[in-house]
This record gives sequence, structure tokens and C-alpha cells, in this order.
Amino acid sequence: ANIPKVPVEVTYVLGQNLTLKCSGRSLYPMNAVWNASEILPSMKVQNLRATEGHYNTLNSTVNARISSETPLLFTLCCTIYTEIYIQPDNFTKVQSLFQKGIIFEKLIEFKPYITEHSYVKILHPSSITSNFSVIAINETERMYLWCSYTGFPQPTIIWYHNNTQLQSNSYLTITNPSVQQSAVIILQTRYERDKGTYTCEARNNVPNLINATQSHNIIVNIQ
Repeated sequence: ANIPKVPVEVTYVLGQNLTLKCSGRSLYPMNAVWNASEILPSMKVQNLRATEGHYNTLNSTVNARISSETPLLFTLCCTIYTEIYIQPDNFTKVQSLFQKGIIFEKLIEFKPYITEHSYVKILHPSSITSNFSVIAINETERMYLWCSYTGFPQPTIIWYHNNTQLQSNSYLTITNPSVQQSAVIILQTRYERDKGTYTCEARNNVPNLINATQSHNIIVNIQ
């Protein structure tokens, strides 16, 4: 069987439909089987068979919905099997029989032909969560704001105060207290300087097909 190569590496975004194809062309009947290195609950396979003159053709397609349960990295492999038959001694090659695929009668070999593996990478858009939206603190007290984020590749986190981007300075620190968390710390707050709306924003340039929340506002009232 002649099997065209499939992509070595492909990338999909959370919310898309994965579609990969492989095909074979042979004098003999064929079957295709897809194998994944990880469990893909929504994976469906469709095999379409046809004839081209003396040849059998097989086009196989695998489809899967990319969801939050889909592994970030996995491989898919398409294996095409051909059944090879021997021609009987008293057989006369007749074109019509050739086209119907009945010119061989005795199975002598069951041989797989394997395409290259497809390495599938799933990209997740950035997403932000936080446990609070409004806080009240006393002037001169310590202020600690945080948000959690997810995404693949790892998002970049940007903080804003009243729509102005924040940077760590002499009185304010932007830090990562744990994996996938970002925080703003002010050791001693000032009323006019520090009140207002703080925004935590996550960016990783992955299309947001699932309407993930990518920024979160926290209103700070200083008494």
C-alpha cells in the first residue's frame, strides 16, 4: 500500500475540532485503525473506500472535539492494513473481475503499513480567576491582591491600577506567590495613591474560542 505522510506535528486550540487524515492505495483491500497515546473520549473515525481502475483506495479521517479534558500533548498514529491474496492457478485476468476486487481468492499475508506519528499539541487560552472583587482596608495597612491564572503556553500576567500598568517599585511589589498565581503587595497603603480599580490580566496570544475570562477587576476602598 502507498500511504502519504501525515503531519509530524499539529497544533489545535481549546474549543476547536481536531481533524487528521491518512490514506492508502493498493491492489488489495485495506482497513485503517487510529491509535492515541492518551484517552480521547470524543474520538470518531470514518473510513471511506473506493476504487481507481485496478486499485483500491482508502481515506481515513479521525475527529475529536478539543475540550478542557483533552491532554495538552499526545500522539495519534494511523495504521493501514492490507490483505494480500494469492491468485489461483486456473485464473484468467479479466478486467471486470479486477475492478470488482475478486481476482484473488486465498489469503497469504496480513501486513500493516504504518504512517508517521502525528504529535498533537493543544493550546489553552489564558484564563483568570479570583475569590474577591471588592475589598476595604484601612489607610496605612498592608494590601495584598492576588489572582490565579491558567493557560498553555504559560500566560504573561499584567497588573493595572486605574487603567495604568503597574511595575514593582519602592512601595509596590508584583510577585508570584505560587505556581499560576500573581499578586500585588503594598506594605503601607495611602488613600489617594492606592484606592481605585486594580486589574489582573493574562495574555498568551492563544485565540479565546471558549470565552474564557482573561481579566479580573478588584475594587479597593481605603478608609
